[in-house]
Amino acid sequence: DGSGDEPMKGWTYAYALIVVVGGVMAYVKKGSTQSLVASSGVAVLLLIAASLMGVPTSKVGTILALATAVGLAAMMGLKAKKTGKVVPVVVSVYSAAMACGYMVTLM
Repeated sequence: DGSGDEPMKGWTYAYALIVVVGGVMAYVKKGSTQSLVASSGVAVLLLIAASLMGVPTSKVGTILALATAVGLAAMMGLKAKKTGKVVPVVVSVYSAAMACGYMVTLM
């Protein structure tokens, strides 16, 4: 029916919001157009994934969200290693936690 009882759906909408707000903050603070564009792209993927969650017999939304979260965790993990800054570490850890939630949902 699409309304869904998918436990990660609400979390995914919140995750998308957090990601895009982070990109906007990076743009405002540092003028990082790259952060704004990348966060917007990731947020769109997460919004699409969330909208597909809860559809009976389909796990495509959860799989898309999982792939997006793993990709973001890896990318920000590498950035954290390169820069030593805290924000990429937080985003990476949060993304990894979201990925764990998606994996549990798929089991």
